[in-house]
Amino acid sequence: LSGEVRVASAREGDPVRAEAKTMAEKALRAKIKAAGKKWDDFEAEARKAAIAKLITPELLAQAKARVDQTRAVAGDLADLGL
Repeated sequence: LSGEVRVASAREGDPVRAEAKTMAEKALRAKIKAAGKKWDDFEAEARKAAIAKLITPELLAQAKARVDQTRAVAGDLADLGL
């Protein structure tokens, strides 16, 4: 591979949707644990479907607020030269 330049691309996508998915997964994990079961007791497709059901407009609004807050903090750090 002499002479080839490899570039790692950044993952692109909707950060709000990604945050909502993370929040929904955390909620699902808590519900599963509260029921006395384990995450691996459920098929991946069943978990994925349950996570999709948990993503509501309200959860998306909360996720947007988190993403906006994170961006604001990142902007503040850039202003500080960090």
